[in-house]
Amino acid sequence: AAGGAAGLVVMGGYWRRYRRSHHTVIGDSSRSGNEGEREGSGKLLWSMLKYAIPVCLGALAVSLVSLADTFTVPRLLKAGGAGEAGAMVQFGVYNRGMPIVQLITMLATSLSVLFIPALAEAKVTGDKQLVAERCRLSLRWFWLTGMAASIGIAMLAQPVNIALYQDTAGTSVIRWIAFTAAGSALSIISAALLQGIGVVKAPALHLLAAAAVKTLLNLLL
Repeated sequence: AAGGAAGLVVMGGYWRRYRRSHHTVIGDSSRSGNEGEREGSGKLLWSMLKYAIPVCLGALAVSLVSLADTFTVPRLLKAGGAGEAGAMVQFGVYNRGMPIVQLITMLATSLSVLFIPALAEAKVTGDKQLVAERCRLSLRWFWLTGMAASIGIAMLAQPVNIALYQDTAGTSVIRWIAFTAAGSALSIISAALLQGIGVVKAPALHLLAAAAVKTLLNLLL
């Protein structure tokens, strides 16, 4: 949060300097020019907001999918008679594989943003074949990378569990959770590709629906 606020202050300073350097002569013509510039800036800001808000909501929805477990599983364990301390211990064991999977999702997120400008450029030029080819290759490579990472985590679950937590509790759970890395990588690149071709609302809506479905399934199971 502090880094984001500092970045906003720096951007504000550059923007203010830019406005001052482009401020022109006084007079009626200058006033009408400034009004046109303000109107153009307002339209640009609004179009940026229309694009940025769904993207931000999509990023927040990814966290909501993980929070679904945090809000439902401990309560369900307590309702099943595990007790408050026992429920937290069991939930902690269940969550052991999540930091490892999150490393894969962080890498996938970092790589996925590289595809958005290239895909947007291909769409602007009207080259539908290039758009389809880039989407196909991106999905294929992210699926293969995510699946390879999942298999690797599943095979190394026991030594990684001992290295990080000094025991083997929850090793089987880590093996199961490992395969969510493939799905996560695929969903991340799918969202990036949709944003690149201008379909910015769909990833946020689909991820919010996924969070709701996951919460419902947790309650039912």
